[in-house]
Amino acid sequence: MWGIDVSHTAHTGAQTGIQHVCRDLLKCFVSDNLAEPVIFDPYLREWRNPDARENSFLFPDSSFRPPSKRSGKWSRMQKLRGRLNYRLGKVQRPKCYDLLFCPELFDFRRDSSIFSPSWPGRPLRVAYFYDAIPVKFPEWTPEKTVSRYPDYLRALARFDHVACISRASERDLHDAWKDLKIGRIPPTSAIPLGLPFNRASDLSRDDHSYQEGTPVVLMVGTLEARKNHLAVLQACEDLWRSGLEFQLRLIGMLNKETGTDAAIKIDQLAQQGYPVEWEGAVSNDRLSTVYSKADIFLYPSLYEGFGLPVLEALAHGLPTITTIKGALSELVEGGGCLPCGDNSAGIAESLRILLTDKEQCQKLSGEARKRPIRSMRDACNDLGSLFQELASRPKS
Repeated sequence: MWGIDVSHTAHTGAQTGIQHVCRDLLKCFVSDNLAEPVIFDPYLREWRNPDARENSFLFPDSSFRPPSKRSGKWSRMQKLRGRLNYRLGKVQRPKCYDLLFCPELFDFRRDSSIFSPSWPGRPLRVAYFYDAIPVKFPEWTPEKTVSRYPDYLRALARFDHVACISRASERDLHDAWKDLKIGRIPPTSAIPLGLPFNRASDLSRDDHSYQEGTPVVLMVGTLEARKNHLAVLQACEDLWRSGLEFQLRLIGMLNKETGTDAAIKIDQLAQQGYPVEWEGAVSNDRLSTVYSKADIFLYPSLYEGFGLPVLEALAHGLPTITTIKGALSELVEGGGCLPCGDNSAGIAESLRILLTDKEQCQKLSGEARKRPIRSMRDACNDLGSLFQELASRPKS
């Protein structure tokens, strides 16, 4: 049996990319009876299995609308119960797992617990790594994250193995370790992400064509500097002023530290009468509906460790405009995408092509429908094979 550390996901309703991954992987492993969720309780000062409230966060209904903030919260009852049980000595010891898997950006302050020799059976420790953006591009990252990331990367080097979500993220991890002058590093592998069960490739359209009315251009992602919303908004404003008619729909929560300027720009454009709509965070059901009503998908991110929204759009048969920064180049390889520059002029040029050339849209849509779409089940199977291989090796 494997333990899956979901300490943060069990205390937030946020549906960021990482939370999606954690919940989808957990669902897969639990359904196969291979693993169970485990959390570190800072009030109990020990690891334990989730309670009912925590399970409601780990296995939410698809209609659940996530909050506007990604931070986690512990209820007053959870805090009191943990403190009381600690004082009374009612400490639930960790179960005997063959392996502890950490798919979250774990809190490095829990190092002494993650690597504690008190774990029965000395489980192997495996982490899932997303990206090195906070140290590679600190200007796009909240200061708090930038300040803590070097310690997080040092902690990663203590794991027995680190799986990375793309080839690009694996290269970036090794570069970051080298820059930090970390001597001993664990073996790594690239195990790409996939789509969750409720947004698989069978949701793609049979044939792409503009729906009735004005074309809808969709962009999905947290409103933050790295996603390049300001350049998108400027490109769309220029196209609207040139006479092109289309709607811009934006989905994603706001990162106040790096996305506020984009939020202000959206409001200004809307007040001027331009057809732009920002819906914020939405439920899985709503997101699937939004994809189905779009005509073009836009994702000119400045850098990605993977880029799940691009895979989602391709699964829905949407012609997709994206940069080739970071792991996005790996997604573009399969077809269905029109690469674009990362400035407003480059975005406007690519968007103009798809808005005025329906044959090009149909061509890209056909490529998207034909390409194999990786699922989270595929990722689970690959991770499971890795875990079994690691567990079969003699312990040193």
